Amino acid sequence: TLVTVLIFSVLATLATISLFSLLRGAAKAERIKELKQNGDYALSVMELKIRNSVISDTTCTGVPATSLTIQMPDTSRTLVEYACNGNRIRERNVGSTPPQASPTPNYLTSTTVRVPTCTTADFSLTCEIESTGQKTVSINYRLTQTVTLPASEAVEERFQTQVTLRNK
Repeated sequence: TLVTVLIFSVLATLATISLFSLLRGAAKAERIKELKQNGDYALSVMELKIRNSVISDTTCTGVPATSLTIQMPDTSRTLVEYACNGNRIRERNVGSTPPQASPTPNYLTSTTVRVPTCTTADFSLTCEIESTGQKTVSINYRLTQTVTLPASEAVEERFQTQVTLRNK
């Protein structure tokens, strides 16, 4: 009977360890899902608006920057800026013709994820003019979880794409 108690103790310990490992894995999978959803959403919004925008030749320098101002082709010629601000990706109207009240900035990422640093190493927008005169914008950024976790549980993802503008 002592052997029986010992066997049950070992089995209970193994079951508990397995349960905690399973729960930890599920929590990490949820963090990865949330990070990917935030990153994909920000990327799709920027990609759509940049593709349909106009960017001045002086802005298209080929040098990576932490912000980019585009002009929407609407009747008010709204200027929209994408930038890393407070470790989040921000979209903000910065002007229009005629001038309109500037609305509150729209953050494209939630407070649960962050851009590690607002430098070109972690968030960059690069506009280039090709030999054909066509403009392309490279979007490249990295997101991590806001909470500090042990290295084995931390999640990080890099998002990148290249957008060709429809308007020269």
